[in-house]
Amino acid sequence: MRTDSKATPRNVWPSMTWTVGRSRTLPTRAHSATTRCAKAAEKNLPSAGPMADRDASPIDPTLFREVMGSFATGVTVITTATRGEVRGMTANAFMSGSLAPPLCVISVARAARMHGFLAEAGHFGISILSQHQQPLSAHFAGQTDADLKV
Repeated sequence: MRTDSKATPRNVWPSMTWTVGRSRTLPTRAHSATTRCAKAAEKNLPSAGPMADRDASPIDPTLFREVMGSFATGVTVITTATRGEVRGMTANAFMSGSLAPPLCVISVARAARMHGFLAEAGHFGISILSQHQQPLSAHFAGQTDADLKV
């Protein structure tokens, strides 16, 4: 199997990534998804779902760096809304992708139900949990508690 990516100053180690919906035999350049997102942002396309009602406010780079730097390792809850329902999962595969523009990276297995929901919705939210929020983490990991208010 060959890839189309090559070493560049920003990509010292060539790699490939897979785009949702493509055949597993067709590698794409790692920057292709980022490029598509950047082009959509330039066109100021509205998003669907609950976040569409909010005004997009600029992110303070200093605050973004501070928040991302405080996440040494821990647990996040990834949420999205699709088909009129909010879906979520617990994840610790979360990191900063870029400070300018501010980007986060999450990793969700293709086999996970959440992968399909994220692909369908096209947007997601990330909540970084603190230690006292362990019951919330357990809830989104599938360990439901009838007394927990979500």
